[in-house]
Amino acid sequence: GAGGGPLVVLCGERLKSRTGQHFIASVRASGLRALPTPDGRALARWAEAPRRVEAVGDLVLVSDWQVLAPTLAVLRRAREDLGLASRLLGIAVLCGRHEEEEARAAVAASAPHVSQGCPCAVLPSLAF
Repeated sequence: GAGGGPLVVLCGERLKSRTGQHFIASVRASGLRALPTPDGRALARWAEAPRRVEAVGDLVLVSDWQVLAPTLAVLRRAREDLGLASRLLGIAVLCGRHEEEEARAAVAASAPHVSQGCPCAVLPSLAF
């Protein structure tokens, strides 16, 4: 399988910012694999790429709250239609301090598409 722990899939426009780039570098510096996907098309290209089933390993999703639903839809389609055998170990939802209520609503709306027991945290930050 894929060594090095879970693949951290990072989704959203915030990743293009200097703070987002520092965050990606920190994930990699911690020894984890990082897949920055600033938009849904990039994530879909990755999900649709041919690979050995065991090549990906487990996933941790870090997503802007605005793109949480389409991001989860891409991952679900990859599992159901393309045979991606990854488990989603957890979700971190990024938002600005003033967006926390909307982010929590996005998480609640996405709950039916997330496996039971998969932890999901909203992380408001002044940096975004």
